[in-house]
Amino acid sequence: MKNNIAAERARLKMSQQDLADELCVSRSALGSWEAGETPVKVSMFCQMADLFGCSLDYLMARTEERTVKMVS
Repeated sequence: MKNNIAAERARLKMSQQDLADELCVSRSALGSWEAGETPVKVSMFCQMADLFGCSLDYLMARTEERTVKMVS
């Protein structure tokens, strides 16, 4: 599954180890998520979306819009 984890991590100038430490996971687990080799738990996507300031849909590559447009 393609995701935008690596792009968002790079945008914040974080190394894989920096983000792994922030999420309390191993660097190898994070690398596997970025490569699409292993699935990411929804709870981890939620933590990363909060950290990156983006929507879950963007992080999960369901949309190209980084943020959610609010409907009034």
